[in-house]
Amino acid sequence: MKEIVLRAGPGTAVQFPGRCVHCDKPASAMMPIQTARGYLARRIGVPLCAGCDLERRRLSAAEERQQKLRLLLLALLLPVLFALVLLVTPAAYSFLLRLLIAAVSAVAVGGIIWLVFQVRLPAAALPEKQAIRTAARIRHFSRGRTTFAFANPSFSARFLELNHDRVVETPSSTAS
Repeated sequence: MKEIVLRAGPGTAVQFPGRCVHCDKPASAMMPIQTARGYLARRIGVPLCAGCDLERRRLSAAEERQQKLRLLLLALLLPVLFALVLLVTPAAYSFLLRLLIAAVSAVAVGGIIWLVFQVRLPAAALPEKQAIRTAARIRHFSRGRTTFAFANPSFSARFLELNHDRVVETPSSTAS
């Protein structure tokens, strides 16, 4: 992947070619790319053609199964967990406190289940969808610089042309 470092901090508009970041066809949609470092995050939209955008949104059979399993687990486990925690909390506590403990427990377990499946879902995507998702990346960012990486060399060259006045450096291609 070709990496390009730009002087581009938060709120700075970065110019992208009007071409798809994946296949180089005319772009008609945007795909968000993001990265986080600690509590800071950078999110930018990159252009996609209609076909790549459709493929990116399409769910594979494995993704659908994962989503249905997540909802089933949440629907079955949360009420049972809520009732169980409500029953095992000491009766000496007020009823409202027992309800609060049960609700917080159920929400915490629900959040953990949700996160586990959020991590598992991308791996269930078809290879075509994974290739589109990884066509552009934000490798690193700081207050005044952002490092972009593109898999498509022609898109990378057009991006360089549009943002040549902000380019800090263009490290050699990296293996990813």
